[in-house]
Amino acid sequence: IGGHGEIIGRNGDAIAVATADGAVWTGHLRDPESRTPIKLPALRVLGELGETLPL
Repeated sequence: IGGHGEIIGRNGDAIAVATADGAVWTGHLRDPESRTPIKLPALRVLGELGETLPL
């Protein structure tokens, strides 16, 4: 897979993040540059980076 903490895939609006013994799916993230505390779909927050992830 990838090193733990590395984003390794996507499905719909979610991303897969590698862990020490597998992976975890994350559907929503908080944009650190946003002034509001609202979580948004992960791929929307990642923008162009999310488009390059494997399916």
